[in-house]
Amino acid sequence: MASSAASRIIRILFVMATSSWCMAEPAPATLAASAESFEKSILPLLEQRCIDCHDEEMKKGDVSLESLRQPGLNRHNVRLWDKVREQVRSGTMPPKNKTPLDAGQKQAILDWIKANELAIKASPASDPGHRKVRRLNREEYSNTLRDLLGISTRPGDKFPADGAGGEGFANNADTLTFSTLLMEKFMGGANDAIAEVWSKPELRGRLMAPVTSDKLPAEVGAELALRPFLLKAYRRPPTEAELKEVIKIFAAALQRGENWTVHEGRLQSDPPVPQVPAD
Repeated sequence: MASSAASRIIRILFVMATSSWCMAEPAPATLAASAESFEKSILPLLEQRCIDCHDEEMKKGDVSLESLRQPGLNRHNVRLWDKVREQVRSGTMPPKNKTPLDAGQKQAILDWIKANELAIKASPASDPGHRKVRRLNREEYSNTLRDLLGISTRPGDKFPADGAGGEGFANNADTLTFSTLLMEKFMGGANDAIAEVWSKPELRGRLMAPVTSDKLPAEVGAELALRPFLLKAYRRPPTEAELKEVIKIFAAALQRGENWTVHEGRLQSDPPVPQVPAD
């Protein structure tokens, strides 16, 4: 009895498993197969019934299907096909003054749109390409110097206007180009900011590191000053490698003859207004 019952259970489980497998959705087609199906079945139908009113010249409803005549990713534009599906399913396209699609034509378009979407979802993620490095715009430049140095002036206001592109935003990497003129403005703005800092003891004191001895090595004093500054500049603790790279700039200034001394308990430079090199 036990053997017979076990046999029946196994047969039932086998039937259920095979039934589930048979009822499962077929594997989605590839984009290449979807494109082939489009070329063979859907494009001729669109040419006959749709593109005359939805080419680049007519573009009724602000929808153009003319680009679909050429192979490429434009045939897998999900947003475009969402619009087409909505219009075909509701029967609003073709319009009432045109011969409507028959049931077979309508279903063929809807089936292809669904199959195309499944193929897109099943395709491997595409490489979006290199991420563009975005520079600071005028507003961000002024705000950054204010937060880092405490200055009240706005050097970025002297810069050329930032491009906004078609979106209306001033922080689009595609429109924030870098010209020779703008580089000169950036350097000039930095020098103006440093001049303001050095002219105001309260701002200069924010940058200078407190020291306990006039025998302190210059590199050690520079590290004391740079750590809190880089914490604000990077908005995170700097790594040792990053700190060393900035100290190299300080060391190069020493080699050029800059004199760093202790004044009123703080490490500072004797020249009143250090300039940012243009090269």
